[in-house]
Amino acid sequence: MATIRPFEPGDALEVARLFHVVSPESTWPSVEHLAGYIREVLCDGPWCDPEIPSWVAVEDGKIIGVESVVPRPMMHGKRAIRAAVSCQTYVHPEYRGLAGIQLTRALLSGPQDVTIADGASLNGAKVLEAMGSLVSPLHRMSWIRPIRPARSALAYAASRRASLRPLAALGAPFAAAADACLMRVPPLRCAPRLHEEQLDTANLLAGFEQLGREFTFKPVYDYDTLDWLLGQLAAKRRHGSLQARLVRDASGKVAGWFLYYLNSDLSRVVQLVARKGATRDVLEHLFHHAAEHGAIALEGRIEPRFTFDMGNMQCFFQSSSELTLLHARDPAVMASLMHGDAFFTRAEGEWWLRFHGEPHEQAAKTTGPSHPSRSEAAARSRERPDADRSSLESSAFCLVPSWARVA
Repeated sequence: MATIRPFEPGDALEVARLFHVVSPESTWPSVEHLAGYIREVLCDGPWCDPEIPSWVAVEDGKIIGVESVVPRPMMHGKRAIRAAVSCQTYVHPEYRGLAGIQLTRALLSGPQDVTIADGASLNGAKVLEAMGSLVSPLHRMSWIRPIRPARSALAYAASRRASLRPLAALGAPFAAAADACLMRVPPLRCAPRLHEEQLDTANLLAGFEQLGREFTFKPVYDYDTLDWLLGQLAAKRRHGSLQARLVRDASGKVAGWFLYYLNSDLSRVVQLVARKGATRDVLEHLFHHAAEHGAIALEGRIEPRFTFDMGNMQCFFQSSSELTLLHARDPAVMASLMHGDAFFTRAEGEWWLRFHGEPHEQAAKTTGPSHPSRSEAAARSRERPDADRSSLESSAFCLVPSWARVA
């Protein structure tokens, strides 16, 4: 049986070597670079809490497993609570079994009020469920909005069958022409009614302080922690370049904001927020922005207050492969998360992390991130390559019938 103890900064290099064994597709240029990133996130991050550490499993004097944890300060109503976000759990292939269970038990036995595994694998989910965690059906659902239907259909067909790639290449000009026509008429044409501005740390914090009040469960942010997080989001390039915009109504009042990764495939939304009564306008502006910048389709995680408008705006829904498991000591905290009364987006889970590195091609092709925070330069200096998984194929849905329905 392995010995479970808290992760220490000196463990980073050995943990990085273990990660390369478990995930050989990782494309950090060296284990030393990955070790530096591990220390940055697990030891030097703004939310580090010695009472909620990451954990390692040690056997015969070597680390054979890791439970990586990012603590997050939260609020439930007027009560300050602590969350433990499980972000990377892995065990050496030769030691899988009991060590993983021990690490999960150590995670759940901490003093945190709520434990969140956002993006758990099926096997990891089974262990967590056996120890009392619940899968959140809400956070497993995602939405997809076609922007350029014909090009998306061709891209999907080519990704499914290699024999169709020459045909897709030949059809690309015709698909572009078809999309140009479709996007001139409703429902694909969006006429935004809001005024857009660059989303930076200061105005995002101001917007959060206003709209965050509408949720019972929400994160705690100040300027420094939010600036650090936005720098991390900007540095993650595997899904494209980060687009960050704040939108206001005609009176100058904040209507909402959005952050998404723009690429030539499936552009993924990280955070989408709107005040009550402004959801449709914010969605229209997001879709317009994506269309103007060349997106083919948008994908994001379900946010309950947007679902009605999305259903009337040519979006469709699917069950995602990303599993979110929750474990809370207070049933009221669990209820807020399960029922959607929570400000909990991909930026509050583990989605922003870069353990797998960054893709060479993506870093070369995309323009700089659109978030101009003061931590951008430092974040960009940490960019590293990896294979891009943000393809239409990886989303595992059939587009063609949906495009036909939209047209």
